[in-house]
Amino acid sequence: MIEAPNKSSEIGSGSRKEPSAERIIDRFGKDCTIRGMSPGTVEVYIYNVKTFHKYLYQRGLDLLDVDKDILRDYLEYQRFERGLSQKTVENQFTTLSSFYEYLAYEGLREMNPVLQVRKRYLRRYKDNDDGQTRQLISVEEMARLINSTLDARDKAILALLAKTGIRRGE
Repeated sequence: MIEAPNKSSEIGSGSRKEPSAERIIDRFGKDCTIRGMSPGTVEVYIYNVKTFHKYLYQRGLDLLDVDKDILRDYLEYQRFERGLSQKTVENQFTTLSSFYEYLAYEGLREMNPVLQVRKRYLRRYKDNDDGQTRQLISVEEMARLINSTLDARDKAILALLAKTGIRRGE
């Protein structure tokens, strides 16, 4: 029987004895830290996996037995029942993909089930879903923009944006 999230139960189906979900999630967090992720990113990743685990637990499902159908249902739940944006759901699925890659690396799963779902349903990286067409401006146009700005602070900000290529969301 699957225990509530944050309990020290053994997870997995059949006779296999696996570490508890809490322990797996904790190890995943440590793995993220070792891989060089910032503490804030690790915190978000852990939160996302725990949220997913809670979703599974409420439905009598197990972290190790997730397939594309369960992930598709979770995606639908996040987008339409919880009303989360496409970008937020994409970020959550990035976390889940990393988590299931970790499980495969540790030998707890054969493959990452998130890959199929991302390819079919989460194509933000290919299809711009914000309804805007992105256009690049030339170096000359950027120079004119910077030179037309009177305030030194604004000039510095524009130069920083132009020189670093920072994205709108950053």
